[in-house]
Amino acid sequence: MEMLVKLQSMIKGYLQRVKFKALKHQYNIKKAKYFTSAEGKETVGTLPYSKLVATHASFRYQSGATYEGEWLGGLRHGTGVMTWSEGT
Repeated sequence: MEMLVKLQSMIKGYLQRVKFKALKHQYNIKKAKYFTSAEGKETVGTLPYSKLVATHASFRYQSGATYEGEWLGGLRHGTGVMTWSEGT
C-alpha cells in the first residue's frame, strides 16, 4: 500500500511539472522572477527608496502589489513583506 502511495505521488508530481513547463512555453517565460523588470524599475531613483542607507518604507507598485520593508539603493533589501494584487 505504501508503495502505491509513493507511485501516485511521483506521477502527480511529474504531471504537474509537465503542465508547468507547457505554461511557461505557452507564455514564453524564460526565467521566473519575483517581480517584472518594470516593477523593479519603478523604485530605482525614487526617494526615499533610492538612499544608499537602509530605509524602512512601503511602496505600492502600478500592478497593485505592495511591499513594506527595508530598502537600499532603490531595491528591496533585507526583511519585508511583499503582497501581490491577487493576495499572495
